[in-house]
Amino acid sequence: MNYLLDTNACIALMNGKPASVRRRFRKAVASGNPVFVSSVAAFELWYGAAKSARQESNRQRLQTFFAGPLTLLAFEVEDAQAAGTLRVALEALGTPIAAYDLLIAGQAAPDVQALIHEASQHYERALERQRQGDWAGYGEEVKKLGEALRKLAATRDQE
Repeated sequence: MNYLLDTNACIALMNGKPASVRRRFRKAVASGNPVFVSSVAAFELWYGAAKSARQESNRQRLQTFFAGPLTLLAFEVEDAQAAGTLRVALEALGTPIAAYDLLIAGQAAPDVQALIHEASQHYERALERQRQGDWAGYGEEVKKLGEALRKLAATRDQE
């Protein structure tokens, strides 16, 4: 299993709180599971260090953190496409997420990308059924969209 850390998980690891995050990280590394940090999360962390009252100390902490058993994951065109698709699906449900979290979600594992694609397809079909006045079909597609998004949310809970 691959792990993709978001900004909050990185901060929790650097601060050692909550301890459960550090335990899961150590277990993942000991099991040989790859641990990635999004370049988006790296940006947020470097921004936070530059903005802090203890800039030099926080920069050193970040350098130490990034020198650990992590791989920096660059944000690619495919990630942007996945994030855009996910944003449309979440907005349709009235449940948008923060922009940087959305970009990181776009970088998630291929199974998440497949769920994003599935949700997007249900969303497009729901819109088509709505235009046709097929309210039963619309309701069925919205239900399937909700199921796909619940699966997607479950993948985040597993991180």
